[in-house]
Amino acid sequence: MNNVFELRNVYKSFNDFHLEDISLHLPRGYILGLLGPNGAGKSTTIKLLLNLLEPDSGEIQVLGSSYAHSETLIKQKIGYVGENQNFYQDLTIDWTVNFISRFYRTWNQEKLNDMLTNFGLKRQKQLKDLSKGQKVLFNISLALAHEPELLILDEPTSGLDPIARKEIMDILLDMLQDENKAILFSSHITEDVEQIADYVAIIIKGRLALFDTKEAILDGFRKVSIPKSTGKTLGSTLIANTQTLSEYKGMHSQPASLEEILISLVKEANR
Repeated sequence: MNNVFELRNVYKSFNDFHLEDISLHLPRGYILGLLGPNGAGKSTTIKLLLNLLEPDSGEIQVLGSSYAHSETLIKQKIGYVGENQNFYQDLTIDWTVNFISRFYRTWNQEKLNDMLTNFGLKRQKQLKDLSKGQKVLFNISLALAHEPELLILDEPTSGLDPIARKEIMDILLDMLQDENKAILFSSHITEDVEQIADYVAIIIKGRLALFDTKEAILDGFRKVSIPKSTGKTLGSTLIANTQTLSEYKGMHSQPASLEEILISLVKEANR
């Protein structure tokens, strides 16, 4: 399978935090949702993928190469949108587009123009006058204008209303009409990840708690209710791995959401 990136046993240490033994990959044509609580290591993982940090050990390959050999070529083929983009707020959309476009060989001005029109973004408007949703749409437009093979999004929908979030989800799904491309989507909003992701990775306290297809993860856990008549001292409801359900006699179960699975794993890690 042709992977757009691979992390193999990646380790990164800081004074008060360690990202330990992270192994992830993403095939072309798919979306990976990256979940975890604040401080879990999601942004550190993304910085390692972007070569903004270097791993202490392990291997990172992006687009079939390493940053040591092909950093400029790799970054020409990556689009990135963070929660906060540090553009000059007193300058216009038009000025910012003209500035950013100089750095990319594959810049598609016609595509950028179409996106600005579709999103109702006026070229002479200053960035400081855009709403939060408009800023995100503008940032995604810039990230997509050079036709990246890998799009990396770090909390892009945080604080947006459901309509703006839906619009962004549609943009991401439309990008994957080209099966040569792939998306890494980090978010606190598990509902968004559950809606569009093909693969899901959950990082907790610097460790990879889960990594699999979304379907396999959702199939692997159940929300279990234990009737009082069984005499069990467990809480009335818990999230259980399906491999252990035979231990619970007389129980009732139903599907668990990604949010419920995440909360359960965090609670387990904190015990």
